[in-house]
Amino acid sequence: MVKIKSYQIVAFALATLMFCTSVGFTIDMHFCQGNLAAVSVFGEATCCKNACVANKKACCQLPVENGTKGCCENTSIDVQLDTDIPQVETPTLSKSQIQFVVAFVTTYFPQYNPTTSIVKYQNYKPPLLIRDIPVLIQSFLC
Repeated sequence: MVKIKSYQIVAFALATLMFCTSVGFTIDMHFCQGNLAAVSVFGEATCCKNACVANKKACCQLPVENGTKGCCENTSIDVQLDTDIPQVETPTLSKSQIQFVVAFVTTYFPQYNPTTSIVKYQNYKPPLLIRDIPVLIQSFLC
């Protein structure tokens, strides 16, 4: 059995609340002869073909023969919930400003310079051998 602690429930509730308040949605409405016939939140509102065919008028989904407008109309409303958050513009730098930043960083912070590779053993000189120890401890068979 899985034990669910109270802080997990509170964390999930707060995450759900944050998600619901930051996501917008679209309401699609279908009007037939000026009257609201269908409303849909998660897709396109359904057309009322039966009412249009019964009144012998062109429906929104049926092709219109003589170019007149049909009796139906679809309208969408976009609802954005987080309109109070200001839009922040990203700063742009000119070419000369970018060159200055690169020169400054490579001059005063050489460890961040990607072109410099420091090899620690490049100038290493081994110590001089007084006696060759591997030769001294070898045994030669004759």
